[in-house]
Amino acid sequence: MLDKEEEQWFVNWFNTPFYHDLYRHRNDHEAIEWMQKIADIIPLQKHLPILDVCCGNGRHGLYLEKLGFIVHGIDIGAENIAKARQNSQFPERWVVGDARTMEWNQSFQLVTNLFTSFGYFDNHRDNENLMHRMQNLLAKNGFILIDFLNAKKVIKDIVHQETIPGELTQYSIQRSIEEGQIIKKIGFQYNHQDFIFQEKVYLYDTSNFLQWFDQHQFQLIHHFGDYSGNVYQEDSPRSIFVFQRK
Repeated sequence: MLDKEEEQWFVNWFNTPFYHDLYRHRNDHEAIEWMQKIADIIPLQKHLPILDVCCGNGRHGLYLEKLGFIVHGIDIGAENIAKARQNSQFPERWVVGDARTMEWNQSFQLVTNLFTSFGYFDNHRDNENLMHRMQNLLAKNGFILIDFLNAKKVIKDIVHQETIPGELTQYSIQRSIEEGQIIKKIGFQYNHQDFIFQEKVYLYDTSNFLQWFDQHQFQLIHHFGDYSGNVYQEDSPRSIFVFQRK
């Protein structure tokens, strides 16, 4: 049995085809609708750059690129970046890297962090460092979009065990909450071989995000609760923040 739990789970898991198979319902159509809504809500300019942090295979940023925006992306998964480059007119703008140590020689009008791509690190300081790095990459009056899970709803509605059929295999999911993290263990069999992966995300709530964004430097413009742009409520499926740098 291949047990990947003790390694950097986000590197191993995101670089597999099984990750995309399990989350295949998060499709391009959903990403297009959400990015179109963001482009309508946030006053973006075509000549100023955008950065998608932890961009995955680029399904969100690539749509903004098709709309004519200058989009850059960074992700720790080499296979994800390879896919983004294949589908981009500007492959050099998509780079493999650890967002905790990323450096750019320019600032951005918009920095995005989408589909719960935050809170992965066991050390709180690493998570806070990532947040501050994203903030520091913003131009004056720039915007940052953080698309996170709704911690209150996750805790209240946790499904401890379920089986999800995929196109490649069937996934056995076990969830638990331990030391402030939602931990999802993902087991499956493929080609007569057993695999176990996991996901771990800190259950940061609204107060954490407001604390990280100094009110003297940032203003909360929107707090959405879903991809339709509805205002956040305690029972919303998502917790999506849009802050503007002053």
